Amino acid sequence: MKDRFIKKVADTLDLYQMVEPADHIVCAVSGGADSTALLYALFTLKDKYGFTLSVAHVNHNLRGEESKRDAKHTQSLASNLNLKFHLKDLDVRAYADERGLSIQLAGREVRDDFFNELIEKSGATKIATGHTATDNGETHLMRLIVGAGLEGLSGIPPIRFPYIRPLIAVTRGEVEEYLEEIGIDHITDSSNLETKYLRNLIRNEIIPKLKEINPEVEANLAAAVLEYRNLFEIVKSKVEIFMEENLKDNCLSTSSLNNLPKELRGEAVKMVIFSSAGDITPPLRLTKSHITAVLEIAQGPSSGEKSVNLPYGLIARRNYDRLCIIKDGNSAKKIDTIYPVPFPGTVEIAPLNIVISTSFDDNAEGTSNVGGDSAVFDIDKLKSPLTLRTRRDGDRFYPAVGRGSKKLKDYFIDKKLPRSQRDTVPILISNGEIIWVVGHRADGRFVANKDTNNRLVVSFSHLG
Repeated sequence: MKDRFIKKVADTLDLYQMVEPADHIVCAVSGGADSTALLYALFTLKDKYGFTLSVAHVNHNLRGEESKRDAKHTQSLASNLNLKFHLKDLDVRAYADERGLSIQLAGREVRDDFFNELIEKSGATKIATGHTATDNGETHLMRLIVGAGLEGLSGIPPIRFPYIRPLIAVTRGEVEEYLEEIGIDHITDSSNLETKYLRNLIRNEIIPKLKEINPEVEANLAAAVLEYRNLFEIVKSKVEIFMEENLKDNCLSTSSLNNLPKELRGEAVKMVIFSSAGDITPPLRLTKSHITAVLEIAQGPSSGEKSVNLPYGLIARRNYDRLCIIKDGNSAKKIDTIYPVPFPGTVEIAPLNIVISTSFDDNAEGTSNVGGDSAVFDIDKLKSPLTLRTRRDGDRFYPAVGRGSKKLKDYFIDKKLPRSQRDTVPILISNGEIIWVVGHRADGRFVANKDTNNRLVVSFSHLG
C-alpha cells in the first residue's frame, strides 16, 4: 500500500507538472490525516524531484487548548523530519469581528495572507495542500446543493497558483491506510464533527447514507468531478479565444456576448471580471448570483445605463451595447444598481459599508426585525437569486407586525429617518419583492413562522 500510495502521488505530480527542481514547497499541515500524509509523501519524493520542503501551520485559536495541541503536534512533525516550521498564530474570531466577516471568510483571509507572505519573504514558490479525491467529491456535492456553474461543479483544481494539490487523486481511505502502514499518528479536529457546517453534514451524514445505496459513491463522485473538469477546460479554451477577439479595454459588446452559445456566456462574464480585477487583494471570489446578475443586464433592453456592483468595488456597467467592468468603489448610486446576495454565503458590499451573511438554520426563530441585525425567512417563499439594492420610487412592502402594504417612502417618514440616509438603506429583494428593509422591518409575507419548515437566516454587520 505504501509504495502504491507514493506512486499515485508521483503520478499526479507528473500529470499536472506540479513541481520543478528549483521549487521550495511549503506544505500546509493542520495535523489531520490528509495533510500529514501529504507531508510524508512529499518528504519521500523531494529528492526524486529535487525540490526543497518546509512546513506551515495556521493556529486560528478557535478551539482553545485543542488549537494549541494542533500547533504543537504539527511543529513536532516538522522537527521529526528536520524541516523548517512556519507558524501563524492569530485570534481569528477577533479578526473577524474587527472586519465584520464570518469566521469562515476571516480564516480564509488569514490563511491566504500568510501563504502569500511566505511566497514573498521566505523563498517559497508553491503551497501544497492536502485536498483529496474525497474532498473533491464532497465539494462537487456541496456546490450541486447550493448552486454552482460549470467551474464550481468541476471541484477543486489540481493547481491554482500558488497552490498545488498532490493528493487530488487519492481517497481519504487510502490516506488512512498509508498512515497506518508507516506508523504515523494524526490528530482529529473536533469541529469536523459539527454538522452545522454543510461540508461536515455531507461528509458525516449524507455520504454514509449514499454509501448504503451504492458503496462506490465516492469513486463515482470523483469520476463526475473529473468529467466536469475536462468539460470546463474545453469551455474555458473556447471562451479564451472569444475574449482575445472581443475584449477591448475591459469591455465587451453585449451583442457579441449574447451571440455566444448560452453555455459559454457565464464563463465569458467571469473572465472579463477577473481580467479587470487585476491584483485586487484579498482574492476576488465570485458567486453564481454575481454572474447571473451581470448576464441579466447584458440581455435586457439597450437603452439607458444599468450596473451591477461586484465584490471589492468592481462594477459591471452597461451603456447601450457596451458592457464594461470598472474599478469604482465609490459609485454606489447608479440606475438599477444590483448587489447579488448568495445563499448560503457571505458578501461584502463596500459602497453601503455592510456585510450580508445568509445561512440555513431550521431551528432559528422568526422575527419581525424592528431595528435588528438579522431576520429569519421561510425559504419556500423565496426565489433565487436574492439581490440587494437601495430604494426606488414606488417601492412598497408589507411590514411585519403591521396592517396591509405601505409605501417605503411613507415608512421612512413615519420612522423619522433623515432624508439624507434614506438612499443608503439596503433593501433585500426576492423575485422583485421587498423581503427586508435591512436593519428596519422585514416583510410579513416572507418571515418564518411556527409553520415554517425550511428557514434562512439573513444577518448584516457594518464594515470596519
